Amino acid sequence: MSKSRSANQDNIYEKAYEFGVETAKKAVKETVDTLNPLSSLFQGEAQKERDNGNEHFTDIDVHKLNQAYEQDDKEEIERLQRLINPEAMEEADEKKLEMDYHKRVQREEEEYNVKKEQEEEEEKRQEAMMQAEKKRMEEEQEQLPIETPKGKKRRSILGGERQKATTELPPEFRPDAGKQ
Repeated sequence: MSKSRSANQDNIYEKAYEFGVETAKKAVKETVDTLNPLSSLFQGEAQKERDNGNEHFTDIDVHKLNQAYEQDDKEEIERLQRLINPEAMEEADEKKLEMDYHKRVQREEEEYNVKKEQEEEEEKRQEAMMQAEKKRMEEEQEQLPIETPKGKKRRSILGGERQKATTELPPEFRPDAGKQ
């Protein structure tokens, strides 16, 4: 019984502590809102809805929105600058073209160097494979007997030499040979 009583007391103390923390937060927020008359102007619609108890509203991502506006504004500013001062924009365009050309040349050089390195590595690998194959063939040649039997030499009547086959041909098989 004492354990349940101490658990209830701990639970009561926790609830009282949480209530005190929430009350303190609300008091600080209300004090700041009261002393700062402009805070209500900066409060978004989503925050007002959340204060009313509706949690299905989210704030606008202002940073992302500003980036999108900056991109649109940048294009518009560039267009207006072209209208106001076309010579300066032509110089900027030439510099941009030079930089683009330079970057493209650098990229092509890097690609060429990478390709050349790959080809060199491929050649080295092929050479190593050829040497390994050559070495393997030499080892196989060393393992073979020095001379293989070749069969008897037969002299022909006409004076030339012919070599007799070392293997005999299989007997001829005819399908109707056994029947009469």
